[in-house]
Amino acid sequence: MLGRYYLPSPERCQPVMGVTLDFESNFNVAPGEQAPILIQSSPDEIELVQAHWGLIPHWSEDRSFALKMINARAETVSQKPAYKEAFRHRRCLVIAGGFYTWVGETEHKQPYVIGLQKDLPMIMAGVWEVWQQE
Repeated sequence: MLGRYYLPSPERCQPVMGVTLDFESNFNVAPGEQAPILIQSSPDEIELVQAHWGLIPHWSEDRSFALKMINARAETVSQKPAYKEAFRHRRCLVIAGGFYTWVGETEHKQPYVIGLQKDLPMIMAGVWEVWQQE
């Protein structure tokens, strides 16, 4: 499962995506941190917004849920209560340069980057939710 990824510079993304982007690159995006996502804000408009990585279902009482909800399985995202409504109505695109996977023994794990050839930016599917603490 994806646990960290990196965000390339906007200059690296713009030629591939064909839109002007404004964000800071980050070579270690971790759960709970803010990162840019692309959402459809109207039928004709795609908007770049900052979001916290980690879904907090609208019915959750506190933020602690977020760090547990950083990955959704494609085969169950449409049925799981925490993801179901977001999957139906609030999909997004997550910009990445690549993601990290760790290999080896627990105390000596080595990170490896998985990404596209020629260091091209990639887009990952995501879902988003609006949550407000009561």
